[in-house]
Amino acid sequence: MSQEPLSRKEREDRLIAAHMEIHLRWGRITKADDWEFVREWDDEGIDQGLKECVGQLQFEKAASTVKAVFKTIAIAFGVLGVAGLLLFGIKQLLALPK
Repeated sequence: MSQEPLSRKEREDRLIAAHMEIHLRWGRITKADDWEFVREWDDEGIDQGLKECVGQLQFEKAASTVKAVFKTIAIAFGVLGVAGLLLFGIKQLLALPK
C-alpha cells in the first residue's frame, strides 16, 4: 500500500484547514480567504508550516484533555468534600444528647 505524495494544492488546503482549526480553538473567527498568502509560499515553507501547525494542534488537543481531567478531578473532590462535611455534620447533630 503506497502513499502518493500530496500535490501542492492539497498541502496548501491542509495547511489552511489546520490554521483555521487552531484559530477556532482560540476563539477567533477566520475565513479561508484570510489565508491566501499561503499560496505565495514556496514548497519548503508550506511543508514547515504544515508540520508546525499539526504539532500545535496535537499539543493543544493533549493539553485540553489534561485540563478536562484535572477539572473533573477538582469538581469531584469538591463535591465529595462537601458531601462528606454534610454527612459528618448530620452525624454530629444526631449524636447530640437530648
